[in-house]
Amino acid sequence: MNPRKNQLSTSYRDPAGFVFEENEIIYRQVNQCYRQHYDHLIASGLYEKLTSQKLLIAHEEITDTENNEAYKILKPDRIPFITQPDNWCHSQLREAAILTLKIQKISLQYGMALKDATPKNIQFIGCRPVFIDTLSFEKIVTQKPWVAYRQFCESFLAPLAISHYTTIPSNRILLGWPAGIGLRTTRKLLPLNSYLNIDITLNIHLQSAIIRDVQRQQKKQLTFSEKKHIDLISSLERAVETCKVANKNEHWAHYYEEVATRANYMEEKERIIRSWVEEFTMFKTGLDLGSNTGHFTKILAEKCSFTIAVDNSEASIEGLFSEVKRNSFNYHEHILPLVLDLSNTNFTDSPPSSGILSSGPYEIVLALAIIHHLIIRNNIPSEYCIERLSKLTKNILLLEFIPADDPLSLRMREDKDHVYHEYEQSTTEKHMERFFHIEERIEIGSSGRFMYRLRKK
Repeated sequence: MNPRKNQLSTSYRDPAGFVFEENEIIYRQVNQCYRQHYDHLIASGLYEKLTSQKLLIAHEEITDTENNEAYKILKPDRIPFITQPDNWCHSQLREAAILTLKIQKISLQYGMALKDATPKNIQFIGCRPVFIDTLSFEKIVTQKPWVAYRQFCESFLAPLAISHYTTIPSNRILLGWPAGIGLRTTRKLLPLNSYLNIDITLNIHLQSAIIRDVQRQQKKQLTFSEKKHIDLISSLERAVETCKVANKNEHWAHYYEEVATRANYMEEKERIIRSWVEEFTMFKTGLDLGSNTGHFTKILAEKCSFTIAVDNSEASIEGLFSEVKRNSFNYHEHILPLVLDLSNTNFTDSPPSSGILSSGPYEIVLALAIIHHLIIRNNIPSEYCIERLSKLTKNILLLEFIPADDPLSLRMREDKDHVYHEYEQSTTEKHMERFFHIEERIEIGSSGRFMYRLRKK
């Protein structure tokens, strides 16, 4: 085993260690300089406490290494799917923030603290957040202010507050400021009524005004008692709790309500999909592209060990995430909702640049009422859409075709002088036949829309 040779290009910032991959297995090297902190994490009982509550990813210690720099080699439990924070909805970021503060509060009881507090230290197993960076814990030698406080405010609290008080989604903020948004910038974006929240005022508005003084005080190594630590975390917890998702009335979040007005459309569509899905044995992985609020995702999840649901509407993904969390379905750790615009480079690059799609192919894929969006609205060729879907599909693709004369298709054409690429059912079927066997084609009631069951060639 040669960790340095296989070190991941994204794992280089922390001198305490790094992540590497060998034979498709992820490992983490613990460097000698982190030895004291790692030993305390294990010996103090903090590791056992956090892993037993499923707050921290568990690991196995591996001794085989050719690197003298290494103190330990860890083999963490496998995360089913790696995501980026800019693909999370508001409530996912909020859950990640709550988890970070909970871990920090517990760590203080064991004489440790988090040395960094970034969303990138969190992953989701379905809808359950888990902390993945075992090397983020450091032993508290002197009573000093929380070193990761500012990072938490910029990476978690600021985007949550902006999303709560404005119409800017938190994932868009993290896309533009992946390392966190500065508090002075945040202060300018927040409305005056945000000052009415005392915890937002203390942790954002006042902090942005006195940040230089805080930095000078930190250099003086001022004492910071455990009670002050707890009070600070409690203030942050209250601030995060109040930053609930704003009521953004997005059209696509109410799509099911709109199409339900068409005679028997939803009932017939569900009947077709259920009849096809029930014919199959269990799949390991499923992908629902353009999932909306997840009505059909849950049908797919009945036959998949792990299902990813993606949609470009944050409100739709918010609805699915909140429903799964609220109802504690069996799907709780088996459905992962994510925000993704399929018309951007994550879908059209070859291969896809995003971890969401590059982790495929998936054994079964749903693509319901999306290709007309890609072709008509975004000028992506029909042939290219089908080719990309084929690369995402390992076995089965269930695809819905919306004809060019459908009211939704005509509505998309209203603001276009012309559609650059041809959009015809017969042409699309020819493209399908390049990559798939068309096992069945059924019109959905009398809607003029068609469902296709396709098997990968």
